[in-house]
Amino acid sequence: MSKKINLLETGNMLLAAQKIFLFCHVSPDGDTLGSALGLARLLEQKGKEVTVFVDDDINKSLSFIPGVDKVQRPEAGVIVEADLFVVVDASSFDRVGICNEVVKAPVLLNIDHHISNTEFADYLYLDAEAAAAGEIMCDLFEAMGWEYDEAIAVDFYTAITTDCGSFRYSNTTSKTMQRAAKLLDYGVKPNEIGTGLFFQRKHRLAAPLHRTRKEGAHHFLYRNKAAKSHNVRDFGMQSCNIHRRKRTPAMPHDRNIKPFKALVGLDGGNTIV
Repeated sequence: MSKKINLLETGNMLLAAQKIFLFCHVSPDGDTLGSALGLARLLEQKGKEVTVFVDDDINKSLSFIPGVDKVQRPEAGVIVEADLFVVVDASSFDRVGICNEVVKAPVLLNIDHHISNTEFADYLYLDAEAAAAGEIMCDLFEAMGWEYDEAIAVDFYTAITTDCGSFRYSNTTSKTMQRAAKLLDYGVKPNEIGTGLFFQRKHRLAAPLHRTRKEGAHHFLYRNKAAKSHNVRDFGMQSCNIHRRKRTPAMPHDRNIKPFKALVGLDGGNTIV
């Protein structure tokens, strides 16, 4: 079981260490990367030696995130030592891949927002009400009196907008919006981040998934209206044989099925826009 700590204790623990490793989860998304990279930048400004590790490939659509070029991938069997080992945006230790095997540190800290957190770390700051780890980072900066710069603001805005689906998901709260709004004052351009996160992958995936034909049947990507989430498991393909009519688009015959144009990757998975 982890020892639960508050924001001030979390911030002071970070400041007390000199050599720090920040770990993102596998299948890295904008939240884990943006949160870790923004925090890493602040700690470097405080004179800390910081390394961000992720045991996985990073999707090219996330290449716009400030600092992403500094992310390293651990090598099996190559052991590194640190004062503090921080897992960002992961609810269980297996989510960091081999990172837990190659870094030796006396203290393990976990900063997370998942209600399913397994309390694997020595110390845990958990806010299950936060829409994203990026929202927690904003809370941490406020509690510690730390200042943003444009790069950190972009990192955290990317983190927040990723996990709340560009503010479309039900986890979006007034506090989420307030945190994101404040970041705009530091030069964040929502249109550019939205393009980076959603538009690029949408256009790579739209063509093959919008409609395909096989043996006279049309296949549609659909979402059942009863589905409560935006996860790809709530979506599927429906086939239906339809007679061609001039200027009449082929549509699924079930009125409860709504066609969508594309899948967009979020949180290591896929979402509909």
